[in-house]
Formats: sequence, C-alpha cells, structure tokens
Amino acid sequence: MISDGWFKYFGFRIPPEEISCDGCLSAKEEPHLIDDDCPIRACVIEKEIDDCSECEKFSCKKFETRVVDRDNLEDIPEEDYHRFVRPYENKRRFESNR
Repeated sequence: MISDGWFKYFGFRIPPEEISCDGCLSAKEEPHLIDDDCPIRACVIEKEIDDCSECEKFSCKKFETRVVDRDNLEDIPEEDYHRFVRPYENKRRFESNR
C-alpha cells in the first residue's frame, strides 16, 4: 500500500482515499489537493507557469521542502523504489524538463 511506503520512507501517512492531487494548476475552486497549504502550488499560480521546471529560481527552498528524490533515501530496495518513490520523483522529472 502506497500509504505504508510513504510512511516508511518519508515519515508521513496519508489515508489511501486521500492520495490524489489535481496538481499545481488545477482550478482554484475546490481542487483536490493532498496539501491545501502547498507552497509550490501558490508559487506556480503566482508566477503563472506550468511547473517548477519553468522557474528561473529552480530549485528553490520551497521546492526543496517537497522534493521526492531517491538520492534522499538510503538503501531503499529496488522494488520499494519503483512502488513508492519513482512515480513521485519530482526533482529528476523537473530537471529533465529544463
């Protein structure tokens, strides 16, 4: 279960039914977000960009607070990496967009 994996590797638990996010540019009216106070979403909306890879300040402190990156984890088994980390590994994805 993804909730267990996130707890094991990132130290927080989100109930499975709440693991969904419409993304930074979802409609401002009632978006489905994991974190209503996400500093990245507010920044992207303010700068009117699609994602952090378009920002001249990438990789900033706001982004670093939400980084999911295998380099931050020690000795994660390959299977767990593919199940719990890779789908959410935002830093490498954004770097490849630059």
